Amino acid sequence: MRSQPQVECAQNIWNLLQGSKLAQLHEEEVTLEEDRYLLRQDHYPLRTAPQFLGPQIEDILAAHVAITQECNSSELSVHFPLPRIP
Repeated sequence: MRSQPQVECAQNIWNLLQGSKLAQLHEEEVTLEEDRYLLRQDHYPLRTAPQFLGPQIEDILAAHVAITQECNSSELSVHFPLPRIP
């Protein structure tokens, strides 16, 4: 089962590419001579981006939760006392 950040990342990429000429579902077949000197890129990096970015997003979100909990804990004032204003 895939994690939610991977699904969200894939959905964001899908939404960004809607209507883009860079992401066409079907290309016309051409001969090698007709294809010469045209920029063709493999779609593999784009297809695998959610699997690569998803765990990183998950780690960042987990770190955000941990930092937020630490900042909101009542023990924080003991370790870092606030200066007293006279």
